Amino acid sequence: MTSSLASTPTESPTATPDAWIAGNSHLISMLLAREGSLGAPRKNWVGDGEEKRWTVDDTTLAFARFGSGKIETEVFSKVVDGKVTLIDPAYRKQFRKLSGTPFVSPEHLWGFCNINNNSRNFRRPMWQKYAPTHLAHPGASPLSYDAVRAIVEHDHHGVRVFFEQLKKVGVEFFAISAPPPRRDHPTARTQYGRDLALYLDTLSRDIWHEWLGERGITVIEPPARTVDEDGFLREELYHVRDTLPPDVSHGNAAYGRMLVTEITQHVNTVRKAA
Repeated sequence: MTSSLASTPTESPTATPDAWIAGNSHLISMLLAREGSLGAPRKNWVGDGEEKRWTVDDTTLAFARFGSGKIETEVFSKVVDGKVTLIDPAYRKQFRKLSGTPFVSPEHLWGFCNINNNSRNFRRPMWQKYAPTHLAHPGASPLSYDAVRAIVEHDHHGVRVFFEQLKKVGVEFFAISAPPPRRDHPTARTQYGRDLALYLDTLSRDIWHEWLGERGITVIEPPARTVDEDGFLREELYHVRDTLPPDVSHGNAAYGRMLVTEITQHVNTVRKAA
């Protein structure tokens, strides 16, 4: 079965989800796509506390947002009585509100959208004083590949621990990457900033593919047609919001629809193999 989102999506509050999709703020594109397709957009899509389900081509996805991705550098979960639970108070409260339990249920298939949140890395002020060796410029001290790799790996330390815990207790899941960098990000105002953002983004994705592949975990990357010739998110797929500060990291509903297509295709493959 191939999901094209060409059929009419429906809101099915009683349908049993085929997969739970959880993660950080990069769920925004998928939730905006859902609400736009249902014809009932909500300005407070993040904090309304409602469970959100979306049925596309007979595949039902349920969405549960953890919260901000800023805590992903630290451990935010632990194993209790053979189940993975969230220990960060904000994550735990929001996850319980939307999923009904503080545990990641091993009875469900999960998709976690909490990897390659790479703007958190390339926007750091440290990159004005230091630079990867091949991007070093006057006034910046060069950092070796090994040093840069260690920085990138540490940035998602909490997520790696979380994934290891899920594997340990037998939860079936896949990973969903955040979008590529955007050209309107403040970091990308200079040639060095653009080169840095693309380099760190590519390095992070390569590291994640290596790490996930070694553990047999599927990763869903941004669809190829969402990325421009240089590696940035295509401008027409930017999420733009009315409030300040401006959004310079997330994809919009059009991006979300394409990403959900990839997700439903994977979910259907898992269902067929079951």
